[in-house]
Amino acid sequence: MDELWDLMSSLNSSQSFEELESHLDKVFQQFDIEHYVYLNFSPLAIDVTSIGNYPKAWVNHYLEQEYQKTDPTAHACSVLETPFLWRNCDLIVEPNEKTKRFWQEAGEYSLSNGIGIPARNRDKSRAGWGITFASKEDEKRWLEHHESVISVVANAFHYRFEQLLFSSENLQRTFGLTQRERESVKWLCDGKTYSEIGQILSISERTARFHITSARTKLDVRTNAQLIAKVSLYRLV
Repeated sequence: MDELWDLMSSLNSSQSFEELESHLDKVFQQFDIEHYVYLNFSPLAIDVTSIGNYPKAWVNHYLEQEYQKTDPTAHACSVLETPFLWRNCDLIVEPNEKTKRFWQEAGEYSLSNGIGIPARNRDKSRAGWGITFASKEDEKRWLEHHESVISVVANAFHYRFEQLLFSSENLQRTFGLTQRERESVKWLCDGKTYSEIGQILSISERTARFHITSARTKLDVRTNAQLIAKVSLYRLV
């Protein structure tokens, strides 16, 4: 147990997504888990949507097919607060042709039996875990024995992942706002007009408008109200 908590400490001190994934793999080795995956669908997680050792072909297929919209375990992660058995997803999502196809294709990669662990992003987007087992009996016994510890591990990882995700470096890398755009948006958030922003920054009203328009494009919003809300959410200025 001491070794596990040492590894937990390593999770909390990870300085990059790569380091975080390396420490996580060592943690899960303590639980004798064959396959696991952490999926995060925050707009900020474009380059690190998945972490884990699921078959790469399945992960690529999952993302290409946008199965997060169909996957019953993903839906369960969005409505539940505690770990759950995949077999119980039928109680939450009524089976249909799309979910049947999903389970059939997942089974081709030996990913039919497992548990899900929900996570919550501060921007309300989906996140969660999948951990697979050889049989339904294995998954039930494992969850009964490890639920409390794995919940702590999963949350510790997710919290550190979010800290890295919302770091100023990653925010800048994701949205790529220039210094002038950040300055213009800051004054927009303070209620200034284009003309006033231009006067404050010693630029023309037209240039101020250009910087705000560019910021809207980079943040994928259409109005200044949406821009202010998104900038506030991600603390970009």
